[in-house]
Amino acid sequence: AGTGASSSGEVEALCGRLQSRIKGLFDVEKPNFNMMVGFVVISNALVIGLETDFGAGHFVVCEHIFVVLFLSESLLRVHQLGLRAYLSDMWHVFDCALVALGVLDLWVLPLVTLGGHSKVGLSNFTTLRLLRLMRILRLVRVLRIFR
Repeated sequence: AGTGASSSGEVEALCGRLQSRIKGLFDVEKPNFNMMVGFVVISNALVIGLETDFGAGHFVVCEHIFVVLFLSESLLRVHQLGLRAYLSDMWHVFDCALVALGVLDLWVLPLVTLGGHSKVGLSNFTTLRLLRLMRILRLVRVLRIFR
């Protein structure tokens, strides 16, 4: 009976340490979180480069994954920092605008245009696609993080 209690305590301690590490990984103020975001930004820049060589059609799934990751990052930052603090940093505002454009381009407009068959005159959104290239500017922020 004594070993069951001690192993139960060890499991609880291990779970507590694991929970602490996971919280630290997703703490927007910690370097580990910013390094993860930096890795995603660099990966996104690489995919954008590959899209120019091989065509965007080959990387649609990647685009959706990046939008989900960037949206999650923004929401996590708003949740932890608060909306006022989040919006007080111009890099966050810039990121938020890019995420909004990504959501608009990948999820909203295809619904509005019925999968590309526009009935409301929204057939040509190359401007939005060009604005997606602005995500590369996030590399400037990443370079600041790696200093």
